[in-house]
Amino acid sequence: MRLPLSTLLGASTLIVIAGCGRSPEASRPSHHGHAHAHEHTHAHEEGHGQEKHEHAEVEWTEQHALRVPKEVAEEMGLQVGSPEVHPIEAVTRITGRVTGAISDTPSGPESAQVTGWVREEVAASLSTGTLASIETRQGQRLEGGVAVVHRVLPGSGGLERELLVRVETRGIQLAAGDFVDIILPGTVASVLSVPVQAVVRTVEGDFVYRVRDGLFHRSPIQAGRRDLRRVEVVHGLEVEDPLVLAGTEALWRCELSFLRGGGHHGHAH
Repeated sequence: MRLPLSTLLGASTLIVIAGCGRSPEASRPSHHGHAHAHEHTHAHEEGHGQEKHEHAEVEWTEQHALRVPKEVAEEMGLQVGSPEVHPIEAVTRITGRVTGAISDTPSGPESAQVTGWVREEVAASLSTGTLASIETRQGQRLEGGVAVVHRVLPGSGGLERELLVRVETRGIQLAAGDFVDIILPGTVASVLSVPVQAVVRTVEGDFVYRVRDGLFHRSPIQAGRRDLRRVEVVHGLEVEDPLVLAGTEALWRCELSFLRGGGHHGHAH
């Protein structure tokens, strides 16, 4: 559910456009204990008509959160809403390798064979003819099906099985040895979820930006199943929690600019 920004963001005189300026640690302190920096860009030199795009100012607060005014949040493309219960298919994505190309008849369509290894519990739900697809490293999607699920992977303790998938190449060149992603369908369940663009993924885990008292707080979540549009939230959010649904990457870049400069509260222009 999307919520009006005006109900969540208070009035402010701060401005954030495309960038967040420098960290307050790299700026000159003022009489109020805040740090300021003034940046000029090429566009500014061309005319004052672009001035609002050349001066960026953002506040990193003592609550370890970002403050962004309503009008600028809209200009940044921020969308605020709350998690919703949506059906999500538990798609399984594994790495596979092309083993060769075959054709059932001399004039028939050419197919590629791809092998991969799947967990025993996934293999148990598959059978010959189960729909499957592959995605090349160039993002090309080819449809096909499971040809066979057979021998146990040595050393896996019986926990993984070899999978053979066959797809029509449709003129796309696949060479033996190429690595691709094998995509297998899963079960569908209605779960609490957010749009994929609401979640920022880092090596330290997944997080979202919650909105509280007019501030944007980075908040970790435990993500579950995913599809092309939504991500399940297993822990970290409730149904009514306001959060940023779009524009999280811009907020993350702003926060990084402060964290790299020492993480103290202040302003950057």
